[in-house]
Amino acid sequence: MRAKKVFENTQFQRGQDPYDALNIGHFGIKRALLSQGFPKVDTMEGDAQRDWFKNGGCPDDFLEEIEYNSSDPLAFTDYAGFDEDYYIENELPEEIDSDEFLAEFEPVGSKRRQANKNKWGTFEWQEGRLPDGTRVYRYVDGMNSGFIAHKDWLKKDK
Repeated sequence: MRAKKVFENTQFQRGQDPYDALNIGHFGIKRALLSQGFPKVDTMEGDAQRDWFKNGGCPDDFLEEIEYNSSDPLAFTDYAGFDEDYYIENELPEEIDSDEFLAEFEPVGSKRRQANKNKWGTFEWQEGRLPDGTRVYRYVDGMNSGFIAHKDWLKKDK
């Protein structure tokens, strides 16, 4: 059911910082994914993400690996992601080291997967885990790179 919330089973104490309660840190990759939110239908962000998934932005192998349901017209709303360079340059506080921020990503397996997307280059991706065990994917698409995760992977008890 789409109405479920990422934090539905989390119990917070009065005055407790939600990021501490969820053990995700204040400026980690999981925090960045959650702060960007999930794209909404009929918004510029939602339209861009839907087009990225459906109109050749992502290779079929990648979509299969991230369990993207192409028959669901709202599947794009189940994924949170962010552009790595933009986030580091514009949203990560200066006192947070970008190398430490990116070091949270622990690759699963030893190699990146790649597919020729079109004449403009390749699309590379790798599955990884964050310190709390959250499954995420890091991708490189031409000159863009970023992280993406399904809403179910971001739940606390995953």
